[in-house]
Amino acid sequence: MLHSARIDRVQHAVDRLDGRAGVHLRSTGTGEEVSVGADDIFPAACIIKVPILLALLQRVVDGDVDWNARLVVTEDRAYGLDQVVDRLRLGSTIELSELVHLMVSLSDVGAGLWCQEIAGGGEAVNAWLADHGFAATRVNSRTPGREADFAAFGWGQTTPREALDLLLAIRERRAVTPEADAYADRTLASTIFMQDSIFALPTDVHVILKTGGVEASRSEVLLISTPDGPLGCSVMTDQLADTSWDLDSEAYEFMREITGFAWQEWGSGSRASLQGPWPPPSVSSVVSSGGT
Repeated sequence: MLHSARIDRVQHAVDRLDGRAGVHLRSTGTGEEVSVGADDIFPAACIIKVPILLALLQRVVDGDVDWNARLVVTEDRAYGLDQVVDRLRLGSTIELSELVHLMVSLSDVGAGLWCQEIAGGGEAVNAWLADHGFAATRVNSRTPGREADFAAFGWGQTTPREALDLLLAIRERRAVTPEADAYADRTLASTIFMQDSIFALPTDVHVILKTGGVEASRSEVLLISTPDGPLGCSVMTDQLADTSWDLDSEAYEFMREITGFAWQEWGSGSRASLQGPWPPPSVSSVVSSGGT
């Protein structure tokens, strides 16, 4: 498909969505990109956990944080969404690697805020982002001076382009150190959120990703392995009319459509490994990861 036709195809999908959307697709193998609103700022929701992870790993590399330290669960760690950290026994301990896994793979908000604190707080994470050339991506929650941004975007904010650039920095081993980036790469390959864009891909394709959803926003950024090199898909939405968390919600269908299109254009194009939906439609929908 010609480049202009690809842009038209994505623009048409964006125009059909009852809400605001931005898309950034990049085939590193061919150098081709398709961008629609790729530099517009969106609520990052739990995607902000990617820079939190990197800033935390930077502190470990710098010797400011002991990776092997055991963290004590206190009452103030509970966020109130009945996620895993909320259910940990007071006074028990958890390893930092376990907390990172909860933050990334399960997108636990309590774990994310705890990791944000360990990373030095929102100001330290934002300083790391600025030092690495990210102009729009910022932590807003619990960060002095960003109260207005928090009111507008919630926990954090980013753009489709910068969210993908974060994953590419990890894959190209230029975010923290090659060793820390490899750890982040492997960690981001694990997720329980199967209803999002990853459902548009065969099960035998390696993907690193982070989802983010809160209120009227659903977003996801993926880096998909292909024989020609990583394929990046960053799809963000806001101001959605359909705010449900069901598998067939308009935003999830939109994200899967865009990711499936990118895979068809720059991946192998095979969908032979796809199976039916899980969980079945009759099962309760996924609970929101909430705001902060």
